[in-house]
Amino acid sequence: SFRKTSMSLLVLECMRKLDEVSEGIVLDEFVKMIDPDLVEVVNLQYSSHLIELLEDEERMENFMNIHLCGRGEVDDADDAYFFMPNGRIHPYGFPEDCFKDKVVTISASALGRTAFIHPFIEQTGAEIVIAPQRDLCPVDAAIWYVNYFYFLLHHERLASTAFERTEEHLDNYARGGFQCWYNDHSDE
Repeated sequence: SFRKTSMSLLVLECMRKLDEVSEGIVLDEFVKMIDPDLVEVVNLQYSSHLIELLEDEERMENFMNIHLCGRGEVDDADDAYFFMPNGRIHPYGFPEDCFKDKVVTISASALGRTAFIHPFIEQTGAEIVIAPQRDLCPVDAAIWYVNYFYFLLHHERLASTAFERTEEHLDNYARGGFQCWYNDHSDE
């Protein structure tokens, strides 16, 4: 019985089912230890299904924290996108303002680079985005985000404080070069 709170978390697992380690399962089980009603995990294989879910404003208003698990790619021409088993989404392909005033964490290699983050924040309205700048292995992603959500949800820290504590606590042991980006609202 999911309950909406300012700490509620939606995990969007967008990885192939057969050959990928499921970070979503790790986060789901961990967050349920804090509060079983705090998290919902949705497995998605198609980019069209992700877009459809993000356009469901009534459902999305139940969550303050969104975690996207998938693959990221930034090529030599700085063309960046969130890659799923069946489709990919460029930053401007996300529904407009779908993450307005929300904290979005991304577990997808290299999507913490400006080529993705700046247009992503502009398009989605996310308040804060945390993502890796480099390639990311599933174990590093899982341990980094378990620590982050521990500080955020269990100790009820602000996202920025949870990010700082996680970086300090792991002291660069988890690779990925995680970055925290803020929406400066300069377009308003």
